[in-house]
Amino acid sequence: MGKAVTINDVALEAGVSKTTAVFILNDRPGFKVPETTRTRVRDAAKRLGYRRSGLARALSTGRIFTVGIVLRMTWGSAHYSVYAKDVLAAMARACREEGLRLTLIPFPMEGTLTVDDVADQRVDGLILVSLYDDGFARQVYASRFPTVTIGSGYAERLIAIDQKRGTREATEFLLALGHENISHVLGENPGSRAREERREGYREAMQAQGKEPQCVTLSEALALLTQPTRPTAFVAYNDDQAWRLSVAAREAGLRVPQDLSIIGFDNNVLAETAFPPLTTVENPLDLQARRALKVLQCLWQGEEPSATDPIPTRLVIRQSTAAPSITPLKDNSQ
Repeated sequence: MGKAVTINDVALEAGVSKTTAVFILNDRPGFKVPETTRTRVRDAAKRLGYRRSGLARALSTGRIFTVGIVLRMTWGSAHYSVYAKDVLAAMARACREEGLRLTLIPFPMEGTLTVDDVADQRVDGLILVSLYDDGFARQVYASRFPTVTIGSGYAERLIAIDQKRGTREATEFLLALGHENISHVLGENPGSRAREERREGYREAMQAQGKEPQCVTLSEALALLTQPTRPTAFVAYNDDQAWRLSVAAREAGLRVPQDLSIIGFDNNVLAETAFPPLTTVENPLDLQARRALKVLQCLWQGEEPSATDPIPTRLVIRQSTAAPSITPLKDNSQ
């Protein structure tokens, strides 16, 4: 077995001092060197197969390089289960890229967390995901603990996507196909920022074309499927709703997309595996995860990050949307 590569080996290979190599590889806050030097040291470490000691890294920086992610434990919803899994996976990928560990801190189904509960987890920073408990979020932010929010919920340091643009573009796409009777299925949480912004995007698109907006709950949307004046298209709040509408439409004898067009939101496994696969708005979770870590890195260096624009969404067109069918008029002349 060969001799273990040391920090001295890396410094010699990169042509820098041991101190410079240590500070660069340990991301020492406030240590300023040219970016070319940072790249040279990191490339040398990679070439030589150098592995940092977690203990030495912690001792040199005062951090343990672990991020806590707080997720609501509301597993009754198929959508939320998929969303939680996807956010967790995106954060894990982003942390791995940055050499960080990720710890899951479940938000209980009943009751709440406290700041002390979080402090006991031994993490350097927190990612709050779609929490609607503003009381807990306010306590965490007031404690000055490095914290950032993804999704919806408390707005301080919120990593947001352009919810409004997403549903507006989805609705405009249906209008361009020739649909006029388009309904929007509302989200389940009345106080959520995402619910209101997605509804507003739909309303803007409809009103811009002189159409009357029709916002309904999922149960109301399902009931409309059997009505003679049913919508010819739905813009759903998420992929779970869109998937349920697709299944219910087939059970009601409707064809998707010939008789009914459906658009979801998130672009998760529900949209990909539905029959037919769902047109949907992509929720860029990987970009949100990377941006969240950049915010934490600023906070670790004692800097308050500047505000950023919402991350753009993208319409993913699949087989659940088409121009509305034209029903032939009955010939009464005979």
